Amino acid sequence: MLKRLYRMLELGIGTIDWKLLQTHLNEFDVKGDILTAEQIAQFQKNVADDMTSQGCSQRDILGIGNIILIYGMTAVTVQDEIVLEKDVNVEFATKFYDYAKDCFEKTKQEYSSKILAKELSKQDSYYLRTLDVFFMADKFELDWFFEITKYIIDQAYVPEFILHDNKFYPFNQFQTLIDSGFINSSTGSISFNETTIMRLSKAEIKIEIPKPPIRLSIYTLTDAGSQLYDLRIVDSTEDYLHKIKEVFENRQAKVLLIDCK
Repeated sequence: MLKRLYRMLELGIGTIDWKLLQTHLNEFDVKGDILTAEQIAQFQKNVADDMTSQGCSQRDILGIGNIILIYGMTAVTVQDEIVLEKDVNVEFATKFYDYAKDCFEKTKQEYSSKILAKELSKQDSYYLRTLDVFFMADKFELDWFFEITKYIIDQAYVPEFILHDNKFYPFNQFQTLIDSGFINSSTGSISFNETTIMRLSKAEIKIEIPKPPIRLSIYTLTDAGSQLYDLRIVDSTEDYLHKIKEVFENRQAKVLLIDCK
């Protein structure tokens, strides 16, 4: 997979940046040998020293440093060679590179490397619009999004009741997630017509429904929200699980918590 990572970098990088990096790229062994975080850090320092001696601006030095760090973290985590039929997506490669170069926040850099690693192992895991939503989000917006994932059902639905009286989630933060592209703004409903298993972040609940249908008012994740959902899995809270049980039992369903992962 390191060869595909190199190809992703090759397609994304511009001529000026390429000339800055090409004398050092041999330190990335793309034949499959395992790279270490220490090697990546040394590589980053070598390039920074070289750029400083050439009189490059701090802005350019930091930008290339971001690229080395994000692509380097990905290189450290992807070791197995996976051969996919298609070449890497050029549009993804160029857009990701441009965004990654301006990604300075440490946690977002870590998430970025996870996005890149997943795209390398399973092409088209992320839409281009998903990159827009992720990289344009402030860190606090990402934190708020990952916090709400513990309330999301089947990686798609946000029960409206979590917003009632701000009991589980503050409405102002929820509105920000809508504005930033993680959650669709309009409400809908899902119907449960028979025995079903409801999947939460780290739990599965079996629901027996003797008198269908049972409807639940919900918001839905956008495509970007769904694709970014599993970058960080947060445990569902015990009081939330009890609330789900109460909601369905009040509608004459039988709820059994069957698995907490």
